[in-house]
Amino acid sequence: MHRCLLIIACILLMLPGISSCAGAPPKPIELEKEKALDYANKGVRWFKKGCYSRALSLFEDSLRINQSIDNLPGMAYDYNNIGMLALNTGKLNEAREFFTLAARIQRNLDNEAGLSLSLSNLAAVDLKAGNPDQAERHLEEAFQAANRGKDDIQQAFVLNLMGHLYWQKDLLAMANDSVSKAIAIYEAGDNKSGLASSCHNLGLIRMSEGNYMEAQTLWGKALELDQETLDYPGIAADLEMLAKLSLKQERWSEADEYARRAFNVCYNIGHKEKASLVLEILKKADEAGNLKSPIADLEAKFKEMSSPDFDLPCR
Repeated sequence: MHRCLLIIACILLMLPGISSCAGAPPKPIELEKEKALDYANKGVRWFKKGCYSRALSLFEDSLRINQSIDNLPGMAYDYNNIGMLALNTGKLNEAREFFTLAARIQRNLDNEAGLSLSLSNLAAVDLKAGNPDQAERHLEEAFQAANRGKDDIQQAFVLNLMGHLYWQKDLLAMANDSVSKAIAIYEAGDNKSGLASSCHNLGLIRMSEGNYMEAQTLWGKALELDQETLDYPGIAADLEMLAKLSLKQERWSEADEYARRAFNVCYNIGHKEKASLVLEILKKADEAGNLKSPIADLEAKFKEMSSPDFDLPCR
């Protein structure tokens, strides 16, 4: 799931209707729109670094401005961003509320691509809440909206998320079809963030099929793309899966290396849950391979992450 959710920040950066006419002095309301968008985009950058508190403050600043000038597209953008923060911190009811508000605005504006995005976000909430049938209904509606809006990238986004849903349901042929279609669209549009996420998801499918060699190739490609776009949560997810695959194939030293790299990324962006998972991979690789690899320093870092005063991602 994690990979699919984080593309949204990249899609949301393209918000229409803020530029004034070339050569004419900007009107006060346009200046306010630009100020709000600047806050929101700074918030997206802090979000990707893992500093959720600073991101939330900037998203709320943007929302206050957009509400004061009745800028509905801007408000929908802010609702989606705040909802994504809530989703990534486990506040599912709050996330659903904000995504529903965003979807309502997009419906009223007849913005089909925006509606598709908000419905996709609602599907992500459904998946995290363990309601795959409701997620599928939201995704079907999201795909129809993306088609009506003739937005190829949003179609790819829905296809990728739908592929992940099918993978969770163990419908591997359907999952493969959806994610492969998403990859074709992302490659045609040179969308590196979307392509990274789709390659990651296709790697999950290949691993489930037992095709470990291709899974490794796909996660390696996803890692290169995520490193190129500085998508740190994506980097951590790619390294985690490479570590898991190495562990499965009893390549203990390789599993140790990938897991250490993943842990350090998680530490730097404050992702405690994933840090815990890769730390367990490290311990298994160390025990099975008798590596006698130093883990105490990473355990100390993990303990540091558990402190309420831990603020490394916000520096």
